[in-house]
Amino acid sequence: MPEEKTPEVVEAAEPQPTAPIYAQAKREFKLPAASEWIAAALEGGHRWHQMNENIRAAAPDVTTTSNDGVLPEVIVGPVYSNYISSRPVVDAFGVKAMPGSGKVFIRPSVSTHTSMAAQSSELATLQSGEFQVQENQVTKASYGGYVTVSEQVSDWSDPDIIGLILEDMGRVYSSTTDNVAADALASGATNTVNFTAADLGDATEWLSWLYSSASAILSNLGNGGTLPTHLFLSASNWAALGKLEDGSGRPLFPTVGPMNAYGSMSPGSTGMTAFGLQVVVDPNFVDTSNGTIIIGDRIGFEVFEQQKGFLRVQDATIRGTNISWLGYFSTLMLDVNRYRKANFV
Repeated sequence: MPEEKTPEVVEAAEPQPTAPIYAQAKREFKLPAASEWIAAALEGGHRWHQMNENIRAAAPDVTTTSNDGVLPEVIVGPVYSNYISSRPVVDAFGVKAMPGSGKVFIRPSVSTHTSMAAQSSELATLQSGEFQVQENQVTKASYGGYVTVSEQVSDWSDPDIIGLILEDMGRVYSSTTDNVAADALASGATNTVNFTAADLGDATEWLSWLYSSASAILSNLGNGGTLPTHLFLSASNWAALGKLEDGSGRPLFPTVGPMNAYGSMSPGSTGMTAFGLQVVVDPNFVDTSNGTIIIGDRIGFEVFEQQKGFLRVQDATIRGTNISWLGYFSTLMLDVNRYRKANFV
């Protein structure tokens, strides 16, 4: 019978005290010389890989914060300007040439027309009449401005600052003179027709006002019995007109107008028609107190202009350049009976 073996009992060793581990500062890695790196590369293996890891870890950070001196500041594209050269009111009427001489010039208009009537019988005296022409005085008004540019900014600028200034002057002049024309048209249209302000979103109120105004213009024999061709609007009233709908919720002036539409309007178009009228929207019209609505035509209100352009003069005392822009601009309301303005009630 085999002899049973008694398992040997191993006594556990008593735990030995361990020395405390203190935090140590990371040893600074010294970058190897070129010869050391080549030798390690030829040797290969762990030593070469470890050297590369140490080099990567010790490499200093290179960021844009500490290297502004080598980062160029590039100007991208042309300089943006929020002014454009559009003149809605001026463009609607067109510009007439202003005479070069004189502070005031005369624009004549017929004040009394000849008379016509049926001849009562053969050889009877015909209707007698008068023909009178009145003079309308137009005073030239000057509009312009100037800036002084140092020689340094003129020499160092890229793009050329002079060209940018001249372009900006032309745009601001256009906006300024269009504002003059818009104010003159609005103040000169003294004949009014009531418009219910609360019904600006109602197509029926618009139709009622437009036909009442057109009828008043047509029935005035002083203007030869013509009908209006243009509808002048401030921004908010243009938006109200464009949002008009019929009884079924369909827009009255769709962007792509069907044959039975009352016109065509869109937020991004300047060639708009509504109720058969050419729509002219201008941000220079007063847009407070329910805004501006004027119906009329291109005859009866005139715009005169003579653009002088820019003048560039150097000032040696300051080593700078004075740049100025000047234009002569005037308006004239010749026939107030051709226009009707909304009187909001």
